[in-house]
Amino acid sequence: MIKVGPSGSCTTTASNKNKPWDDIEKAEGGQCSRIYISYDSGGIRSIQCAYMVGTTVVVSEKHGYVGKTANHFHSIILDYPSEYITSITGYYGYTYVSNYNCIKSITFGTNGRTYGPYGSAEKDYSFSMTFGFGEFLGFHGYADDSYITAVGAYLKPYVGPSTSTAALIKSEPVG
Repeated sequence: MIKVGPSGSCTTTASNKNKPWDDIEKAEGGQCSRIYISYDSGGIRSIQCAYMVGTTVVVSEKHGYVGKTANHFHSIILDYPSEYITSITGYYGYTYVSNYNCIKSITFGTNGRTYGPYGSAEKDYSFSMTFGFGEFLGFHGYADDSYITAVGAYLKPYVGPSTSTAALIKSEPVG
């Protein structure tokens, strides 16, 4: 298993009470079939996922804001089992709503289409995670009681008959 990221702010301050979160126990052995996301003008408020493990739907905890209201809520329903996540992109930065850094916007790419962007239209620091070298397993990141502050992914490396995991992640100088 490969842990990618997280991208965003992992720093805990007096104003944000940032805590790590992790879906790998819920996602292990399954495939993401739904993503529930809430957001407002400040950024991504919460994220929650449903994973198909065999014939059972396993729902993760809701990460970030757990209140009952948010300006926007969106449910992304993937065409399970043929559609799967291939990338996560977006922006993070300072939000005046809460006075610290958070994930401002997020877009999910799949092998079939693009979902998003969701969140603020402000473009601060960009991030991009593309999963051409592995199968998406689940999410991890950081959040406080108001916003998602960082997001990352777990991948299962693609290993073919003549490919080793080490060869997939080996880097060599270009030029």
